[in-house]
Amino acid sequence: MTEEPNQQGKQSVSPPSTRNRVRVGMLNVLLLAATLFIGLIFIDWFSTLFIDSRSPFERMFPVEQTRHPEPFIMFKGKPGGGHNDLGYRGRSPAKAQTGSYRIFFLGGSTAYDGEPPIAELIEKRFHEMGAKNVEVFNFGVVSSNSGMELARVAHEVLDYRPDFVIFYNGGNDLISPLGWDPRPGYPFNFMAYEKNPLIETRRQYSLTKSIALGSNLFRIAAARYPFLNEWLLGQEELRKQAGFETAPWKEQIVAAYLGNAMKAQTALSGADARFAAFFQPLIYYKDHLGAKEKPLCAEQGRSYYEEMRGMVRSMRQERFPTLNFFDVSDIYDTERGDVFTDIIHTTQEGRMAMAGMIFDRIAADALRDIKRKGK
Repeated sequence: MTEEPNQQGKQSVSPPSTRNRVRVGMLNVLLLAATLFIGLIFIDWFSTLFIDSRSPFERMFPVEQTRHPEPFIMFKGKPGGGHNDLGYRGRSPAKAQTGSYRIFFLGGSTAYDGEPPIAELIEKRFHEMGAKNVEVFNFGVVSSNSGMELARVAHEVLDYRPDFVIFYNGGNDLISPLGWDPRPGYPFNFMAYEKNPLIETRRQYSLTKSIALGSNLFRIAAARYPFLNEWLLGQEELRKQAGFETAPWKEQIVAAYLGNAMKAQTALSGADARFAAFFQPLIYYKDHLGAKEKPLCAEQGRSYYEEMRGMVRSMRQERFPTLNFFDVSDIYDTERGDVFTDIIHTTQEGRMAMAGMIFDRIAADALRDIKRKGK
């Protein structure tokens, strides 16, 4: 009799059904997943406050300021914050003096950079010799190559009645295919522009890749582990398609560089404007490296750049004999001190030497032009 209540009590508590246990388990898993997801988002956001995923180059030239998207020419500087109304450094040609002799200086970051940049140094040389009506406009764009410079001539420079256009370039045309988008003549990092979730199908660009693209932690990891970049961009497949490091690939790079200069010269001749292309120096072309330069110059890269320079010289003579072309890549050959700060950028003293070299090559033609045009 005394055990019956206990028996009845036990019978009144029924165990949870299998369905309920599954439901509770699923809710716990979802709750854990949501917690982890929110936690990762917070950690990723928090990491942006303390960890900079940008490369040293991107810290020097912030992408959001120096690679502002622009139709047809890919990108240029963002107006404001050190740039004029057109997105370039220095004075805008929209405010050019009436009747001035207008020189446009185009190139990559080596044209863009400097305090003052090469364009201003050239203008100063003209003014010092009495040609006060000469204006030199800096149309340098960080990471630009010759194809992008050609586009700037067609879509922008010609609108401002140029008298002389200078290309100071060639370095990015050789460097970019080796380390970034491998396709000869393509704009800088064009493969990244192609991998746009908005223009690809879901199967081409999965949710996982979209999340990775916006992650600061992923960018940090990708800088350390190249296979992550490969997973995102497919660079190796592009290299196979382009014939990376083969003889035809190298020839296409040089042909694109010289061909773009020739097209610019042809277009400008129809506008009664002179043109000159200057093939710029790289650290690999300097015979005597300074103490700070030696760690920057990887010996395995020297053979590639030497071979490419040789191809530029021979192809220019064989295929583009009428191109107004100056090879100034050996300007620092006799300099034994430090000139380069990385494989392509130089000290301000190096820029001053280059400005003097370019001025000496163009001054006579420019002065004849000024007299002929009555400027």
